[in-house]
Amino acid sequence: MIKKSLQKLYLALIFIILYAPIVTLMVLSFNQSKTRSKWGGFTLKWYKELFQNEQIMSAFYTTLIIAFLSAAAATVIGTAAAIAIQGMKNRWRTLYMGVTNIPMMNAEIGFGRKVLQVLEEQGISFEHIPSGIDTMTIYIHQDEFAEKEQQVISGIHRAVNPDYMELETDLALIAIVGRGMRSNRGTAARIFAALAHANINVRMIDQGSSELNVIVGVKDEDFEPAIRAIYDIFVLAQV
Repeated sequence: MIKKSLQKLYLALIFIILYAPIVTLMVLSFNQSKTRSKWGGFTLKWYKELFQNEQIMSAFYTTLIIAFLSAAAATVIGTAAAIAIQGMKNRWRTLYMGVTNIPMMNAEIGFGRKVLQVLEEQGISFEHIPSGIDTMTIYIHQDEFAEKEQQVISGIHRAVNPDYMELETDLALIAIVGRGMRSNRGTAARIFAALAHANINVRMIDQGSSELNVIVGVKDEDFEPAIRAIYDIFVLAQV
């Protein structure tokens, strides 16, 4: 309870630091006094002088023109590129998408090892690691992680200095396993259709290269309803 209150207080301080100067400037822009330390009454005088200043208005119009032209050019080029990529053969499309994704990929050698070493030093085992092009996700048992949360977070920051870290709690993993999944079409579609019909939001999706299992992550409160929904569509309904 105390930890959640401190997190909310920390978040509130961040928003105050970010937006307080902006709000202050907005309020003082209506101040009749030329000094910021004294309130001289409400006025629109400064805005009238602003719109009467030819140099400022010229710069403003130039900015609008540049913004419009750049947005229009980006839209045209992006649309043309999307149409061209869609029309490519699979081999060339895969090659092109791979090249465009290179800047997003994590090029640091040993990144994953360094992160897992932090967990090893704290005596924590992981349950699952679904990774993307530029992200690394680690599922850890919540009770095991809670006692050493700060040590792990600070250790990861020291080891790899990540751009961004996010913690989510109360998640559950469900593995749907079957040897026939490789040869049967529509298995994943049936899984997600069953979960959608049960009004269950999927937080994570992962499938191994062996194609023998599909792993989905859901909120902990949705774990049992998700199990029932998947069981019903594969065992009872046999769709």
